[in-house]
Amino acid sequence: MILSYLIPEISESIFQLTELHGILDDGRCCTLIGRFSTNFSGYTHQDGQTSRRDKVSFNYLRMGGFYSASSTITEAIIALTGMQEFFFPTGFKDFVRFSATPEFQMNTPFGSLSIEHDASFRLVPEDMRSIFYCTDDEALNEIQESYARICSARPKFGLMLKTDLSYRLRIKFAEALPVNEAFTRIDSISALFSLLLYGPCHPSNIRTVSANEDGRTTVGDLYPSLGLNESTIKLCEQNLSHHNLPITIKNIDFRSVATSWFQSGAGFHTLVTMLQHETGFYTDHAVHGDLVLFSTQLESISHAAREIGKKYSYAIDKHSAHELKERIKRLLQAKTHEEAGEIISALRNEIAHVGRPRSVLNKLSAQDVFLISQCLKLVVIGYVLDSLGVSVNVRDRYQTLYMPRS
Repeated sequence: MILSYLIPEISESIFQLTELHGILDDGRCCTLIGRFSTNFSGYTHQDGQTSRRDKVSFNYLRMGGFYSASSTITEAIIALTGMQEFFFPTGFKDFVRFSATPEFQMNTPFGSLSIEHDASFRLVPEDMRSIFYCTDDEALNEIQESYARICSARPKFGLMLKTDLSYRLRIKFAEALPVNEAFTRIDSISALFSLLLYGPCHPSNIRTVSANEDGRTTVGDLYPSLGLNESTIKLCEQNLSHHNLPITIKNIDFRSVATSWFQSGAGFHTLVTMLQHETGFYTDHAVHGDLVLFSTQLESISHAAREIGKKYSYAIDKHSAHELKERIKRLLQAKTHEEAGEIISALRNEIAHVGRPRSVLNKLSAQDVFLISQCLKLVVIGYVLDSLGVSVNVRDRYQTLYMPRS
């Protein structure tokens, strides 16, 4: 999020700020939150006037008012990329009945989390036959007569036609939080969905509620500066299919999974960060780094399970679908899980240690090394899913679907 500015030269002291207030072209008030200073700006001197020109990045843009950097947030209503398909197939939204009350609610370490509907409506006209059609005119006329009687008997009755529906997550913080702390909680939820959807997942909309000193509330959108790669954004925006997703709200206990995530998710930060910033493009350096990282994590998993003698094979055997195990063995040209573990160990050491003879690497193509690293990533993810309480059948389908094919 970049602000380009040109201001007259005034006293230096007033331009050491943590927030800037402004009004957009459409008249809406906004606040930029971050570090703003004119210390490193350039000078322009024209027609006897000196001005400063520069570009400054900011952490957040808050809409709806002039906020201080220390202002707090009491609630956040969030939409995440890809999240709609997790809950229901968007092509069938007409079959979802709107509910004004949350469909789901749970307590978290930072407050309550609920799943709610966000819908658009329009008023049904007095003659509803103008928007409904039926080949049976008599039946349609009976419906119209019944509708007219209800409207006459109930003057305040207003029948609404649902035109759109989506899901939103609402966080009611246990205590009001500054913007950066509130977004940290939001980001932890994004990270969970990134894991469940196997790809980058970031907020597409964040609406915040703030309590003012006079007791009133202010509602406005929050835009964080994420610094995402353009390729990552395209992956976020790609169309998903509810019917093809291996993990949806229907086949996991979301309350249990989310509870486990909020308790232990920080321990999977490295893995989730990789998913959150996926671009779809890889270099040899990145692939080798991933392979060393994932093999080290396999070792950590076996160490935690006290399976010291199976440093690399234990996690593959315990947390992988059958198809994934076989795929790893074929790529490594191994006959057993134990032999696959030995080859992974040698491969890791050849990459990690400078000058080590490349006896294993020289037998593998760059494509093979990439496929192996992706398979090992899925093994580590399998361990995380198991830790969160996802069933083995769902985990296996997840790994089989996302397993690299070529």
